[in-house]
Amino acid sequence: PHLTGLRELRLDAMGHLRDFTADRVANSPSFAGLEALELDDLPVPVAATLAVSKSLRPRRLVASSRDCGDVGARLLAGSPVLSRVEVLRLFSCGLTAAGVRALAESPHLGPVWRLALVGNGLGPDGAAALAGGRRLAAVRVLELD
Repeated sequence: PHLTGLRELRLDAMGHLRDFTADRVANSPSFAGLEALELDDLPVPVAATLAVSKSLRPRRLVASSRDCGDVGARLLAGSPVLSRVEVLRLFSCGLTAAGVRALAESPHLGPVWRLALVGNGLGPDGAAALAGGRRLAAVRVLELD
């Protein structure tokens, strides 16, 4: 019942955060009102636990993890966490065109108007995956490198 007013949560390089703790955060009603969730350089199992939460529905989701890759993108794409996301920023996550395609085709993808995929080196195949993304019609700001 504590922290029910919390609107932003940032977990940064928390290698000591264990899966069971991540599960408690991900499924706690105390965090159901989060508007922004930032996951910076978390171990993939911890980030995955948070990404597939049944109660988190942030409007802004920011993640950076060299280890995430396309596996992490597919986990996120299959997650209802994306349902309210308006700003999705995935920095240096090791994404390829396959990961971008999974996100762009996700049935859970919400009304994303800002999409940032900086540091992933997507190349022409990644650009094609974005251009063909049926679920990206609301995007107004796109950040690539």
